[in-house]
Amino acid sequence: MNSIEVEHNIEIIRADTGKTELVVVPGTYNKEGSGGPSFGNDNDKGMLGLYAQLDCRTIELTHVLIDNREYDCWIDEEGLYKEGGPIINYKASQLQRDWCKQEGRVQMSPLVGDVAIDIGLTVESTEQVSKFIEDQNERQDNTAQA
Repeated sequence: MNSIEVEHNIEIIRADTGKTELVVVPGTYNKEGSGGPSFGNDNDKGMLGLYAQLDCRTIELTHVLIDNREYDCWIDEEGLYKEGGPIINYKASQLQRDWCKQEGRVQMSPLVGDVAIDIGLTVESTEQVSKFIEDQNERQDNTAQA
């Protein structure tokens, strides 16, 4: 087994209200320790991927800083070109500005539209990943002994 299905806790910051909501998005975890939330909507549990959560067709990865911790932040890559004009997401823009300041970078433009912040795996998925890693390590040990 090279990868497993997992679930990510995603915090959506709505541009029009600044309110946040917690959603669960499907994803994968592989033996390299990467993967991430799904963009598409293919999930047998009916969970929506990031395209649907953000109501967009293209996604860009950026970062934000919350309580001195860096998080992946997914934004609508074409958000500036939305019909009717972009809606600045002031709350998310401030979180990105904080990250830029910490990293010695300059924020080129505010974030627009709804944004999705990957705050980590669900408890169940964290347990699945732990078991997955243990199984991978056990296989490596068995192979080394053979």
